[in-house]
Amino acid sequence: MAKIKGYKIGMVNKQGLLFKDLCEMYFKRCEANGVSYHTTNGYKNTLKYFYEYLQYKGVSEEFYCQDFTAYTFEDFKVHIKQVRKVKDITVNSYIRKLTPMLSYGMELGYIEKFPYSY
Repeated sequence: MAKIKGYKIGMVNKQGLLFKDLCEMYFKRCEANGVSYHTTNGYKNTLKYFYEYLQYKGVSEEFYCQDFTAYTFEDFKVHIKQVRKVKDITVNSYIRKLTPMLSYGMELGYIEKFPYSY
């Protein structure tokens, strides 16, 4: 089994991957596919808000993909609306920038699939 930059190719343990590591994998995918710097920078800015949310909830940055649930997603939406005091359209903008990483995690089997909307 080959190992590239900390990630094993082949059999993958779906348990125990940190969400921040999944995001790094996603950013590498974006880079490989020519996604613009401005797009990935927008994703990274939204991740700052997500980690602020986790800190607010008393969860460390050691947040595992398997712990990302529909409740986490909906609670994050409520949190940014109430704490950041932003309008619905801004909440939707943040969510649209989080969902590519979420979908990627679901696609790879690290995050259990659940329906979500903006």
